[in-house]
Amino acid sequence: MLRIKETELKSIKKATVLPDTYFVSKFGFSPYKGCQHGCAYCDGRAERYYVEGVFDEDIEARVNAPQTLDTALSKSREFGIVGVSSGVSDAYQPIEGKYKIMPDVIDVLIKHRAPAYVMTKSALALRDLDRWKALNQAAGATLYVSLTTQDDKTGKIFEPRASLASQRLKMIEAFKTAGIGVVVLSMPFMPKITDKPDMVEKLFKTLSDLGVDAVMPGGMTLRPGCQKDHFFKTIEAYDASLLPFYKKLYHENKMSGSPMKAYMVEQAKMVDGIGKKYNMLNLLPHSLYRGRLQIYDEIWVLLDHMLKLYSRRGVDISPLKESRAAYKNWLEKSKKNFNKNRKTTGHELDASFQFMIQTGEFDAIIKNDKLAHFLKEVILERKCLNYESLQLENVDRAKG
Repeated sequence: MLRIKETELKSIKKATVLPDTYFVSKFGFSPYKGCQHGCAYCDGRAERYYVEGVFDEDIEARVNAPQTLDTALSKSREFGIVGVSSGVSDAYQPIEGKYKIMPDVIDVLIKHRAPAYVMTKSALALRDLDRWKALNQAAGATLYVSLTTQDDKTGKIFEPRASLASQRLKMIEAFKTAGIGVVVLSMPFMPKITDKPDMVEKLFKTLSDLGVDAVMPGGMTLRPGCQKDHFFKTIEAYDASLLPFYKKLYHENKMSGSPMKAYMVEQAKMVDGIGKKYNMLNLLPHSLYRGRLQIYDEIWVLLDHMLKLYSRRGVDISPLKESRAAYKNWLEKSKKNFNKNRKTTGHELDASFQFMIQTGEFDAIIKNDKLAHFLKEVILERKCLNYESLQLENVDRAKG
């Protein structure tokens, strides 16, 4: 039984020091708490998130979210990507059809020319495609879509009130056609259900054909308590013969919810191999965050991603690690001073950052001539790193 409680969003979360480098964002919020989709594996059911009531029946609608966002962006001294998402919610769950909070949210983002992304497994986002297109043209927008299988029947069992996989694929195609970046979150792959090699390959081929910008995969965690108990009940109803396997796989009852390490390693190896076969990135490409963060934050994200990109190719990353650590130290100290001086803006810190390059101070921080030259091209010439070729390109040519 669905119970909706109208509440207020108190504040917009902000990374005051280092921006998130995984999904890549500076700000974050969700217009809802709890989620009607009722996905059997959802981590949001875990006690650690303190969602009151029944996770997929007691939903909070934060009706003032657009106004709170407007105020936060008006007062912010820095700009950056706004993440409209939550681990315990979905901005486009079914009640959004009634409350229509998201159109006003996007209008606020357009007003402030604030780049943003939204994470969803609902095709309802198509309703706002024109607004997302306008935001993409004004500041940049990215759609993150959760999808681990193309099988509508399986999806309906484990994601009972989410849009069908076939509907999400049509949404992906529509957003890509509109020129908006799309990243697919293939997480979690459920052991022996959606992580079968032939199913994963079929999915990756389809996503490759659709031209998605990246696929970010992940295994399934089951935290002891509500989440694990609920999933096991679903498994028992779906195929009781799988229950012993799952009980063994998750018998360690880790607080993180991780299964036995050996299985995780093999699953990740298989998925990564298929991803490489289709030249699929597993990181948000530079082209989808370049210019959408303050330059000093953009460089932090880029350095973090470079570690992953070169490591994946077997390159010695120890010199890069040292330079990244030095840059992190400088950035943290600079942000500490920035946060104390309320009159300074991100644009002024960016200008100071570029001045450091001209004086040679930047080279002294990086202590790597080749890397320093590379980053200067990104900072001064605003070039973009193509994550496939690992070559710098002019913006009009960069594909990620």
